[in-house]
Amino acid sequence: MTEANHNYLQYRHDMRDGDVLMFKGQSWLSKIIKWRTQSAYSHAGIVVWWNDRLMVLEAIGQGVLARPISYNLHHYTGDIEYFRPSREIAPETRTNMAQFAQAQLGKKYASRRLIGFFFKLLFNRPMQSQDNAEAAGRYFCSEYVADIYAKNGLDLDIERSSGYTSPDRLARAEGLTFVATLNQAKINRSNATADSNNNALPNNAVE
Repeated sequence: MTEANHNYLQYRHDMRDGDVLMFKGQSWLSKIIKWRTQSAYSHAGIVVWWNDRLMVLEAIGQGVLARPISYNLHHYTGDIEYFRPSREIAPETRTNMAQFAQAQLGKKYASRRLIGFFFKLLFNRPMQSQDNAEAAGRYFCSEYVADIYAKNGLDLDIERSSGYTSPDRLARAEGLTFVATLNQAKINRSNATADSNNNALPNNAVE
């Protein structure tokens, strides 16, 4: 994969519902995730247009929430990479993906299931290839993204259920293609107001 830093504003208008952002975090938890998965990635989120604002919907410690992408680029300590689906997705399917993603806002973070996932990774235990119906209602980051695709009949070729999908598995999935590393240094705060201005965020969003 050839990595090149690019201006977020260069890609903003090309981003579409259902595209994916992959994060390379620097926190202690991010470093543990990267170490155990032997990957550069520690977090994932889904791109959704919300009226004229470009948001990333993600499952983090506070639960599933929405934030302007420009907010993450200003505040996230680590690289953020932009991925697109490898195959063309019909506009109505992308709309359904966005609606499903929004419907999950406010759900709690799946802390206990994440611990179980790490246990399986640590001891090389087998991962489920089918989703567990009991897992609904809580998400961790990469599970949330994978479930949005799965619920819309889109196969990312991960070979695991959504509940056992790591950020690394998403990044390496045949169904996603790396586009660019978004460079926060090139984002001027005065130019980022399209996403993170002083207006109120949508319901369930966090600035």
